[in-house]
Amino acid sequence: MSASFQTASLVRVRFEPLEAGFHIYSLTLPARGIDGLGIPTRVATGDGLTASGPARSTVDAISLHIPELHVTLPVYPDGPVDIVLPVEPDHPRDSAVIVTYGACSDDVCLMPVRDLSVPVN
Repeated sequence: MSASFQTASLVRVRFEPLEAGFHIYSLTLPARGIDGLGIPTRVATGDGLTASGPARSTVDAISLHIPELHVTLPVYPDGPVDIVLPVEPDHPRDSAVIVTYGACSDDVCLMPVRDLSVPVN
């Protein structure tokens, strides 16, 4: 994962799986998941930044139906996903974003990442 200024007022966070076949959950997934399933993707401002709007994805979420659990979850397609966050930089040299996400494949879910501070380059 990496974070960078796309423009002076827009931070891009790239989620890129280390292995093929992994996806992350959508920004639209409720905070507690659906029926307790799923870790919603969140990108928030950390040091040196103030949000000036909501985070949004550059790709559309898809519906992942899991028949065994009788649930459908909003996820991004397998592969890299960019989340952009409009910001007002307070101290751009020492900026960071705070990210939370869960990554899964068809067979396994990795340990969720919660409230990780990522420097913005």
